[in-house]
Amino acid sequence: MDEIFGRVTAILFAAAVFMGMPLLYMSERAKSAEQMYLLMVNTEFVDSICNTGFYCSCAVAFLRIL
Repeated sequence: MDEIFGRVTAILFAAAVFMGMPLLYMSERAKSAEQMYLLMVNTEFVDSICNTGFYCSCAVAFLRIL
């Protein structure tokens, strides 16, 4: 009986790991993609202000994202 319980527990644990790890990996990829997009938008916003000295249309787009 202990052997069957150990095998069932091991199978359930393996299934949880095989389902959980890809979910964690994909959430990390989505988070890094979001951070990269926000960095790009922020850089465009700052460059626009530095180059022109005033807000432009990209400022409005940046403020809509926030």
